[in-house]
Amino acid sequence: MEENPLNEQSSLPRIAMVSTHGYVASTPPLGAADTGGQVVYVLELSRKLAQLGYEVDIWTRRFEDQPEIDPVNEQVRVIRVPCGGRNFVPKEYLYEKLPEWCENALRFIKKRGLKYEFINSHYWDAGVAGQHLSEVLDLPHLHTPHSLGLWKKRQMEADYPGDREKFEKQYNFTKRTHHERLLYADCDTVVATTPQQFDLLQADYEVPVEKCRMIPPGYDDNRFFPVSEASRNAIRQRLNFSGKVVLAIGRLARRRQSSAWPWAARI
Repeated sequence: MEENPLNEQSSLPRIAMVSTHGYVASTPPLGAADTGGQVVYVLELSRKLAQLGYEVDIWTRRFEDQPEIDPVNEQVRVIRVPCGGRNFVPKEYLYEKLPEWCENALRFIKKRGLKYEFINSHYWDAGVAGQHLSEVLDLPHLHTPHSLGLWKKRQMEADYPGDREKFEKQYNFTKRTHHERLLYADCDTVVATTPQQFDLLQADYEVPVEKCRMIPPGYDDNRFFPVSEASRNAIRQRLNFSGKVVLAIGRLARRRQSSAWPWAARI
């Protein structure tokens, strides 16, 4: 057991953030397998909650040669719990290893005497784990899907109808949507990140409206901000743009060609 870098006896209330897949770290290797915007979202949300006066533990899976505990700042840390061996496991199939993960996480929590205000899980694999933890620890469970299996399946099959079987094998849609339905029925609150997702949760998953909340992702205005008219014109000239231009930003992936709600900005 590694030395704990944070004060677990702090009087501040503590939140358990659960994000089990990918390379979750204080400085994540963005672009690595299953490591992208969701990891950034979880880290930034945890930092903001810390600014509001909370201690935040980000629970994830430990594999390869990762350390058990990774401090993000004085009030936020990543806690890695092993399951399923040392190798990377794709998020679509990680749920098979989560009973072991939950057992190890609960053992850690009990040994350290950790007390949480609530659990906030991210994506359906972490939702499965977060729901189990919430039931054992008798804690409220807020779940943020980030994406919806039924919508993703529908869009991909509409764009590439000949690849239906390939998509099912790769993305495990049947198991995913089954667990999503159970998860949304059992957790206390489902947090949509867009109005469209809010509506789909009710229409496709029959989640009661009173159980849903819509909280759009924020942005760091120290990192992203409007540039001057002169800079804008120089960029347009350099890129040979004319008229109205919409720039959509996202990592390159086949399934994202029809992905809804991209970040967009006028140049």
